[in-house]
Amino acid sequence: MNAAAPTPAEPGLCGPQPTFFWNNRRIRLAFPARMLLLNWMMFAAWMARDTQKRWWMRTFKEKGFGERREAAAKAKEAALQKFAERRAEDDPAAVARKAARLEAAKAREARAAERKAKELEEKALRSAEKAAKLAGAGLEAGKEAAPKAGE
Repeated sequence: MNAAAPTPAEPGLCGPQPTFFWNNRRIRLAFPARMLLLNWMMFAAWMARDTQKRWWMRTFKEKGFGERREAAAKAKEAALQKFAERRAEDDPAAVARKAARLEAAKAREARAAERKAKELEEKALRSAEKAAKLAGAGLEAGKEAAPKAGE
């Protein structure tokens, strides 16, 4: 019974080693790595089937060049139609609106001119009052200075 215990390096101790083929290559892995590889392979297979039904595949689909070109052409056509549908300058309603705008602008200018004239008039009145006060103060100062000079 002096037989040496078999070492783990000898083949056949734990049964056949797991072998996988990936891209025509034989892969031998220990147990945890084998499980990771199997999980990854199963996930990849699950993702590959029925990709149209997966919501994350439907959330964003970039438009191709043809679709973008068609959308641009439709937008350009809509802009041209909108421009063509514009009323002409000789339309009676447009002429009336333009006349109303001009009248309102003239009225604004007239009100602004009235305000400016009123401000100038008030300014002139204040300056006249100030000059009168200064003249009155000058006369009083002169009257006071005259008696002092006489003494």
